Amino acid sequence: MRCLLPEKQKISLLAGAKMGFFHHTGSARVIIKRPYHVLGILTAMLDIVIVVSLAALMYGAKSHEPASPLAAVLLGLVLITALSRSLLTFVSIRLLKWQANHDPVTKLPNQQLFQQRLSHFMAAEGSSSVALYLINIDRFKLFIGSLGYLTCNKLIVAVAQHLASKLENNPNVQLYRFEADTFGLVAFKPEKPRQIAAWVLEALHQPVYIDHREFCVTVSVGFSLYPQDGRNATRLLHAADLALQQAKKRGGNAWCRYRPEFEHPTPQPLALEGYLRHAIDHNELELYFQPQVRLDDGGLCGAEITLRWHHPEYQLLNPQDFIPMAEETGLIGPITEWIMQEACQQLLAWRRASFKPIRLAVNISAQQFHQQKLPELLERMLQIYPVAPHWLELEITESVAMLDIEHTTRTLERLKQIGVLLALDDFGTGFSSLSYLRRFPIDTLKLDRSFITSIENDPKSAAIACGVVTLGHNLQLKTLAEGIETRGQWALLQACGCDEGQGFLFGKPMPAKSFEALLHQSGTGAEKTQTSNAKPTI
Repeated sequence: MRCLLPEKQKISLLAGAKMGFFHHTGSARVIIKRPYHVLGILTAMLDIVIVVSLAALMYGAKSHEPASPLAAVLLGLVLITALSRSLLTFVSIRLLKWQANHDPVTKLPNQQLFQQRLSHFMAAEGSSSVALYLINIDRFKLFIGSLGYLTCNKLIVAVAQHLASKLENNPNVQLYRFEADTFGLVAFKPEKPRQIAAWVLEALHQPVYIDHREFCVTVSVGFSLYPQDGRNATRLLHAADLALQQAKKRGGNAWCRYRPEFEHPTPQPLALEGYLRHAIDHNELELYFQPQVRLDDGGLCGAEITLRWHHPEYQLLNPQDFIPMAEETGLIGPITEWIMQEACQQLLAWRRASFKPIRLAVNISAQQFHQQKLPELLERMLQIYPVAPHWLELEITESVAMLDIEHTTRTLERLKQIGVLLALDDFGTGFSSLSYLRRFPIDTLKLDRSFITSIENDPKSAAIACGVVTLGHNLQLKTLAEGIETRGQWALLQACGCDEGQGFLFGKPMPAKSFEALLHQSGTGAEKTQTSNAKPTI
């Protein structure tokens, strides 16, 4: 058998095979774990086998010796190797295609494959319904700041597994990973789209365990429906994103269905961020005070501080319009420090005006609690402003407390040593275990308004509210109910033995001047007593 390749072509073929081999082995030294590098190395080695076999055949042909069994073997080797190389090329192409359409961390389909499948379904099925869900991990930037990117990748994988296990029995539901902290979910021909959103929240009711540490992860969900909310993938994504933003504004761990009114103009986050960076310097922020009363006699006993922003363009903005953005951009730190400073100054001003002392409650964000040196900040404030620490109460939500149990316990114990009061806000909405509740050195349990709203008409809600009150008292804790709006709710909570309450029945958040009128009217309520059937003094 003679070779038809000229000598120069033989040399160039051999050199090319060597270059390919060294190129792939060099890549393999960098990262051998990637499958396409391994396939590249195998392909290059097969190239060398082909070249060496052809060279041997050409040498035998040049010597003019009769064909030998070795030549037949080499020819067969060339054919087998060529077929193997073709198979490896096919596998490599399939692997690269799979990697282009899947997330490397969770192995879930990515946004590109989502758009392809959704567009194909819309074109093929026409008017059949589709529900599109955007799922965003709450406080993900806080996780990154506390755990680092590598551990957060494990967190993302764990969240994906929780979601997949909850939805695995529904063949019409497909889960995707879009970006860092966002998943997508498509339900084809859904019968109960709201129930699917509730399932997503339920999937993370159990804590996530990473490297022997326990974390409570929550998500926010926004969803839209085809064809009601959009006729293409881009429009459906936009609608679901608007719904997701509304769920985030509710504090997370919530779902929201898209509604057309979400399209109405609202302050743009980028524009707000630019203004917010200078809001403190320009004296645009103002403290508002919502009264807290004793439920047995209606006497004023404290106030929860909320924030308002006098924006130069959008007038008066409520906290939900700018606090989430402040948390994302890191501006919540200086804002919380300003709030504490103003609260201490206000307490001193009321003391100079001969008002009796009153407790002021300040909400602490997740970022401030877990990333900032909160005890040191508070000690510095109390050194500058001579305020008795027990007239300050710091509130953290249940979900913030459960984010990192060990850090929460250490920080609360340090704050307790300083002498401030500690309250667990929104109790009953998260996943706290009673064992952790026993470990936290808190003073007050705040019942979430979701339990209070329906206690007049729903015996189960009333039973839960009374059960939390009893639990708090058994743990030697004070209980405070949020969102009281009717006298019927007040009477029921009073019968349960709840200690304190707040809500529109007793007063909306108000500026300092308006709150001072209540102080005048009630004598601050700190030492005032009335009969249990009396109307609120405020």
